[in-house]
Amino acid sequence: MSDILDSYIYLDLEVDLKGQIFSYGLISSAHTFQASQEQAQDVYSQLIHALQIQGTLCGHNFRRFDQVHLTRQWPELESLQIIDTLELSLLAFALEPSHRLQKDYKLSDYASNDPLEDVRATRLLLEQCLKNLGQHPAPLRQLYTWLLTHGETTADAAYRGLFEPLGWLPEAPPAFGDIVKSGVWLGSRRHPASGSYRRCHQPGIHL
Repeated sequence: MSDILDSYIYLDLEVDLKGQIFSYGLISSAHTFQASQEQAQDVYSQLIHALQIQGTLCGHNFRRFDQVHLTRQWPELESLQIIDTLELSLLAFALEPSHRLQKDYKLSDYASNDPLEDVRATRLLLEQCLKNLGQHPAPLRQLYTWLLTHGETTADAAYRGLFEPLGWLPEAPPAFGDIVKSGVWLGSRRHPASGSYRRCHQPGIHL
């Protein structure tokens, strides 16, 4: 598992009210640093290298937030592959009422964000998501991984790279009968304590 976790570049951006990036947090196998906008070239060099070697970024809510601002500043990075832990958390912890990144370093909601601490929290969340998905019934995990990997986008390619070393890369979706036998209904999850079924909304994923 650690080899998989260490293979990604974890990135978080802090953006002001005008939509301008003012701080970066980055962790990779070779570097750990927080940078201001004046040091943006250091971040850019890391990301260009990742693009050249077909590396993958990992961030929380990255695809819908950070990537928008990142590619506005550096359009050439648009084709970077991205693992988004918000997307994985929605699947791995479907019964949780919130999928916000856990920021234990903040003493209150009014405290400033720390992008370096946020990327550390993102790496931990990725590990937790993979461990929890590994405990899901095999047909449900197969359904989720197939939905995330069967397309031709850079997102599909990123998730194929994540799931293949885990042996989770499906060739086809699971049979409906296998899903029913496993105790999972489409759009629902059996609650582990009560055994009852609860409806789970999965934004952006249509079964």
